[in-house]
Amino acid sequence: MAYRYILVEFAFYPGGKMKKRILYGVANYEEIVAENGYFIDKTRYIPRLEIIKNPVFLRPRRFGKSLWCRILECYYSIRMKDRFDELFGHTWIGQNPTALKNAFIVLHLDFSTVEEPAAVLNLYVIYCFGNQGFRVFDVTEVVS
Repeated sequence: MAYRYILVEFAFYPGGKMKKRILYGVANYEEIVAENGYFIDKTRYIPRLEIIKNPVFLRPRRFGKSLWCRILECYYSIRMKDRFDELFGHTWIGQNPTALKNAFIVLHLDFSTVEEPAAVLNLYVIYCFGNQGFRVFDVTEVVS
């Protein structure tokens, strides 16, 4: 996938000027950090989200919902524990982590390219949990 890059020059970083890229259409937080991409740090909202019982993200198209969910995935995932400083050291939450950082097993599901998401989810749940003695419901019946 080809991305368009816009170079932005920032003169307020210690040690001189630093060029950051605005990565158009990138919703992968790890890639933005690795590519020195520009993004607005909204991680100060993570502690507020932790006190909300059932958060819902309602925004128009192209307003960063997928990127925000990816940031939350990186923050809460046990799998990202070793990379916490790399991914969040430069952010507000990196300086003020909560007790829940890197505390969960996170299941990442992307239905953006799936024609029948309920059927795929059903197969995935059966694959992951069906052999573990869990009672698995048919998601296609629940969603329909």
